[in-house]
Amino acid sequence: ERKNKDVALENEIKTSNDTKNNHYTHSAPDSNQDQQIKSDAQLDETNSQLPQQCWSKTFGENGYDTLNSVWQTKDGGYIMAGAKGATFGSYGWVIKIDQNGSVEWEKTFGELLNALLSVSALNSAQQTANGGYVAVGSTFIESSISDDFIQHGWVIRLDSNGAVEWEKTYGSDENGSVAYIASILETEDNFYVGACTAKPNDACA
Repeated sequence: ERKNKDVALENEIKTSNDTKNNHYTHSAPDSNQDQQIKSDAQLDETNSQLPQQCWSKTFGENGYDTLNSVWQTKDGGYIMAGAKGATFGSYGWVIKIDQNGSVEWEKTFGELLNALLSVSALNSAQQTANGGYVAVGSTFIESSISDDFIQHGWVIRLDSNGAVEWEKTYGSDENGSVAYIASILETEDNFYVGACTAKPNDACA
């Protein structure tokens, strides 16, 4: 009986000390109480270590510039993709920054085809196995069967410095068709698989 009282007192002291250190515990059966206290203290200690802001940066020159994605690169920096606003429409936009947020390079892609409808935007950019980048989104092109401009899904392959190696568009040339590519992944054989949404009857890779 004396031993049981000593164990109970020891558990009570541990619980009291943990509470003073902002470590809170659940009630539990006596046989598991010591294990429960240690487990909860570890969880609360982890939760109490809140993330600290290392730096904050803004990019762009006007209220029409947007960034849609950011991915960490192998060198500890980041690659970001979005849309660079223009007087009429927007360009696809990719920015490479270092681990401290300083710009290493930035590029815009696409062209303003028409003053009423010239919107290009990139939804995602990721680093590839060879150190380059692939970016995806949407851009307007001139239809091959009419005088209209059609929104197509867009893939741009970049080298490590942001220079275009190739670019492709995917979609239908029918009037009113809309296609865009939201994401892309590199596979083991160096091909890319994109996810695309489009209106019915549109063909998109």
